[in-house]
Amino acid sequence: MGALTSCRVRTVARFNHQKRYRLFDQIRNNLTRPAEQIAADHLASLQNVVTHAYTTTIGYRRLFDQVGFTPSQLQRPEDIQRIPIVTKRDFQTHPQDFQSNIVDPGQCQKKSTSGSTGTPFTFYRDWDYLELGHAGTMRCMAVAGWEPGEALGIIWGYEKEVENSLNRFKQWAKQTYLLNAFKQTETLMSQWADFLLRRRIRYLYGYPSSLHQFAEFLLRCQRSLPLRAVFCTAEKYFDFERKSIERAFACKSFDLYGSSEVQNVAFECTRGRMHIALDFVRLEQEQLRTHEPPSLVVTSLHNSVQPFIRYDLGDFGRVLADRCNCGINTPLMEILGGSKYDFLLTPAGPLHSAVLERIFNKITSIRRYQIIQHALHDYTIRCELEASASDETRRQIEMTAHTVLLEIVRQTPTIQFEYPTAITSGPNGKYRFIYRSPRNPQ
Repeated sequence: MGALTSCRVRTVARFNHQKRYRLFDQIRNNLTRPAEQIAADHLASLQNVVTHAYTTTIGYRRLFDQVGFTPSQLQRPEDIQRIPIVTKRDFQTHPQDFQSNIVDPGQCQKKSTSGSTGTPFTFYRDWDYLELGHAGTMRCMAVAGWEPGEALGIIWGYEKEVENSLNRFKQWAKQTYLLNAFKQTETLMSQWADFLLRRRIRYLYGYPSSLHQFAEFLLRCQRSLPLRAVFCTAEKYFDFERKSIERAFACKSFDLYGSSEVQNVAFECTRGRMHIALDFVRLEQEQLRTHEPPSLVVTSLHNSVQPFIRYDLGDFGRVLADRCNCGINTPLMEILGGSKYDFLLTPAGPLHSAVLERIFNKITSIRRYQIIQHALHDYTIRCELEASASDETRRQIEMTAHTVLLEIVRQTPTIQFEYPTAITSGPNGKYRFIYRSPRNPQ
């Protein structure tokens, strides 16, 4: 990578009022400092966010008061365990109670979770938090050798067209090239491979399932696409996916763990260990439900608009006692289970099922949902609704589902709608919200 390219990328960011590269320079070496310094800064950040939440939100003040906790009692990180755990349900039921009253949500980004646990909700974050999140992601990639300004291909789900000439020019200016996982056909994957080779792009970032799909295509076609690193995020990264991805791209892959609500929770180092991003989060494990693995509970240290304090992520994992000798001086963790998308069968080939999230994006009164594809045009959609949900809510769900699926499968779909009182998790304790399963024979 040349100095001119790096300068161009940073200049474009400044022109767009983005602070991510400056923030990256500030935090890049945070986690290689002595562990005592990291721990002291972590505690100070934890005290700040707890004080902010208590003084500016109704919801957290109510929770703290219920257990007789005040921010001044937080003298050690472990003291945060006195605070009750909050869930997606709390944010759905009382959304404004958990928003800071000194921040105008109208000046912030409104974000809906992907619903990968089947329970979507809306929250807010300001632009400073977003820029810091980008800087944190760049730091994770820098561990693998990537430097700001080096070309990066991103396989993600985009509702709008991203692969036309105008967008490619904009992407060249930023050295960030977008590849649409929602249109991942074999024809397009062949074009992706040609494009990545032509542009000499050596780093890829995206959903593990999409990257695995791309890797399997390359292996079937016996095509060579050597890279320097692949970054997987947003889904549980399985060993079978890692084997194919590292074989197809002839490089090491790295797992980056976070969520829509809380970014930069943990990241994989060159030794293959998952390090907690202690300057972004506090991570705990709690046995919330019997007959299940420990749940991951996270506190975000920087979202001043809508704090997440002792928040149940909906994933399973452990915080480990041992340390790594890679030079990163933060605790380790392991992921035991997380959200997972299946690919849908469509007339155009496999399609990333996250595209179906838009069925529910603008519909309230949904607690949880589940979509099962039985065959190309055959679906079951199950919705657990609020008791107050009306017939109009059901009509809107059914109309939107037919419209979205008709667009995708190009033929009128057969959809069976179910509205159970409760939708339960699977036998392994993890909720699957979109998956494929043939109908049982009658």
